[in-house]
Amino acid sequence: MGHIAHAGSVLVLSKETAMVPRARRAAFAVAIAAVPLLAGADVVTDWNTTVTAVTSTGASPPQVRAYALVHAAMHDAVNAIEHRYQPYAVDLKAPAGANVDAAAAAAAHGVLTAILPSQKAAADAALAASLAKIPDGTSKTDGVAAGAQVAAKFLALRNDDGFSAKVDVKPLAAAPGVWQLTPGWPAPLATQWGRMKPMVIAKLSEFDLGGPPPVGSERFARDYNEIKAVGARSSSVRTADQTAVAIFWTSQTLAVWNAVAQAAARAHKLSVPEDARLFALVNIAAYDSTIVYVDQKYRYNFWRPYTAIRTGAGTALAADASWEPLLATPGHPEYPSGHCTNSGAVAEVLRRFFEDDRVDVSFTYPLQFGVTRTWKSFTEIEAEVLDARVWGGIHYRGTDEVSTTIGRKIGEHVVAKALLPVKMAER
Repeated sequence: MGHIAHAGSVLVLSKETAMVPRARRAAFAVAIAAVPLLAGADVVTDWNTTVTAVTSTGASPPQVRAYALVHAAMHDAVNAIEHRYQPYAVDLKAPAGANVDAAAAAAAHGVLTAILPSQKAAADAALAASLAKIPDGTSKTDGVAAGAQVAAKFLALRNDDGFSAKVDVKPLAAAPGVWQLTPGWPAPLATQWGRMKPMVIAKLSEFDLGGPPPVGSERFARDYNEIKAVGARSSSVRTADQTAVAIFWTSQTLAVWNAVAQAAARAHKLSVPEDARLFALVNIAAYDSTIVYVDQKYRYNFWRPYTAIRTGAGTALAADASWEPLLATPGHPEYPSGHCTNSGAVAEVLRRFFEDDRVDVSFTYPLQFGVTRTWKSFTEIEAEVLDARVWGGIHYRGTDEVSTTIGRKIGEHVVAKALLPVKMAER
């Protein structure tokens, strides 16, 4: 299978790593290096790399949106020339002979500059790089025009997705099981996502997890005791490798998963239309799974381990008023896990697209510690994300398990409903 790796050394972290100041640990959650351009890349993976680069700082939800909208538009632009699959939103027929790469690049540029105007210079440079590879002529001109047309139509269809809406959420009064905002966080995060318009899912209720376990249940007690021990900043049972894994997955999840998808795409020697479809499916699934998990976070309002363990309110479990997690506790409710829901969705898309679970990929999360992870299957990555959120002290294992499961259902749904191959008779 294909291989992708960032430069950097493997580093197994000691327990002292867990003592990184909270401000620096929080920074892990909002920065990751861009995926490098590698041999075997095409216009789709080049622009995937560009999206990673221009969204490598800041909160994850804008990155999720950028990946999804850029790649859905690229798919429709490519499909306007090579009509192999059902379009996502824009069913356009480009002039005969229009260049596919030019269309894809122009569509990506049009969408990216519209949704991230602050990154126009980087997007302009990426467009110039893409077009420089294509000989001048009518084919190139027609491709650019088709891509720009797709981008304009696509943006018109998605301009009411709700991303810019202001949705105020106030934490409820303290009570057993009820989420409380983490000290130091000014306001709940990404609240509008739960009300945004999905790209494929018709009814969010079809993917409802059903709520977390009661705080007096045996399941909650088991999860509480596990994370209290292994997720503590000063844990005596968490291994050095587990600490490294927990810190690695404070990265922006979709940046890692898109790198994994690039490795798989190269290994399978996908064509541009196939790549366009793959990355659209991957990132549409991530987009819709983000809406699903945010919607349920603010409906169930379940407490984080930070609050539960420090108060023990309403439980017969032993509290620890000085307990601190390894990682900074995010400023939104615990249930479901966003990392696990996204990962379950993307992993399922990849398994179904390739009809194979195998992948050969390494990824380094650089910054101060340069943690490198190497995996041999999509399922292995998915399972590592699940464990990482427990070892980091911010999610209960039961939450991660049901979140991964619902993510898989979302991935399955997206593959079954979107961008289906066109039947021979319809070509």
